[in-house]
Amino acid sequence: MFIVLMFVALWRRVKMVSKSQELRGLTIIAVFIWVAGAIFYHLHEGWSWVNAFYFCAVTLATVGYGDYTPTTNLSKVVTIFYIIIGIGIIGLFISELAKVAKSEVPVLRSEIERIEERDPNK
Repeated sequence: MFIVLMFVALWRRVKMVSKSQELRGLTIIAVFIWVAGAIFYHLHEGWSWVNAFYFCAVTLATVGYGDYTPTTNLSKVVTIFYIIIGIGIIGLFISELAKVAKSEVPVLRSEIERIEERDPNK
């Protein structure tokens, strides 16, 4: 029961965090960049949708497995700008997410303490 209550408390915080305009805006921009990149690589490189989204996720996460690589000069140039812009946006997104999460820690802590007080298995 305690675990369920913990997830309920966490879900309430997630809904509250989604009210942050900056975080919401950066989420939309990050998803847009991911989707735009996938569309470009699907159309220009001829990759499947799954492979195009996979390449974009791996690239923006700075993992870079190397199993898919751009083959044309245009794709290589686009990838350079995609990496520079995309990683910048992802960095801003993570920074804002951390800022919002940090501001929610005291609220979440008090909610967890309240849940622990109600837990009959103590």
